Amino acid sequence: MLIKKMPVRLANSEYRDRKYISHEEFKILYNGRVAGKRESEKRILRHKAILSLLYYHGLRRGELTDLKWGAFDWSAGTLHIHRSKNGKDSIHPLVKGEKALLQKLEALKRYEYVLDSPSGKATASCINGFFAYLNRRKLIPLKVTPHMLRHGCGFFLANKGVDTRTIQVYLGHASITSTEIYTEINPNRFRSLFD
Repeated sequence: MLIKKMPVRLANSEYRDRKYISHEEFKILYNGRVAGKRESEKRILRHKAILSLLYYHGLRRGELTDLKWGAFDWSAGTLHIHRSKNGKDSIHPLVKGEKALLQKLEALKRYEYVLDSPSGKATASCINGFFAYLNRRKLIPLKVTPHMLRHGCGFFLANKGVDTRTIQVYLGHASITSTEIYTEINPNRFRSLFD
């Protein structure tokens, strides 16, 4: 009897050029439209909300699917984030334009979860399906995953000169070791050393 060998899956780094997207790439994804395709207002708002919450707040996929409307304080313009993986919870200010987008989506809600589905809460496969759809559109030359937006947030903050401890708290890392990757490849951190 012949035993068929299963193909060995390569490391993620073999499938991707990098593990984050740039701010410019995020804007292309956020503003991208399919030419000639009519989409419902809820679908457009939902897609923008997914991208915005993952990128601007560095949410993990599970944190996004667990996010409820009660986490928003509209009068203060903030979002309370309950972090997973023993991370530290934090309160983030909403980014310009995000409050209006999310309030429009909330007006169309059926359930307490920001990303709802016919059964109530959206699942990880719903998010994966959205990213498969996004990648089929080929708006940017990278295959994008939800975690690439979280990393994009970390690299964006590091490139703006935000200190590592602040990034750690913002992303809810339990250990600063997880945050150090964002400053390791940031050439701007050496710019003013000898000025």
